[in-house]
Amino acid sequence: MPLARTQLALVTEEWNALSEQLPEEPSDEMTALIERIQEHMGNATGLANPIYASGQLSKALSLMGELSALLA
Repeated sequence: MPLARTQLALVTEEWNALSEQLPEEPSDEMTALIERIQEHMGNATGLANPIYASGQLSKALSLMGELSALLA
């Protein structure tokens, strides 16, 4: 469980940094990615099942990479 909490903290930190770079009017593609990222992060916050939470956080992090590429 502590590993899942650590991973959640790291992914949350990454999301906060990425959120600061978002334009005021994100494109439709960015908006879709943002919604998916938030969904995966929301699924992971319960942490009832650390393996499931870890998978959700990995998916969120992967989508953050896609979103970051759109911002570059």
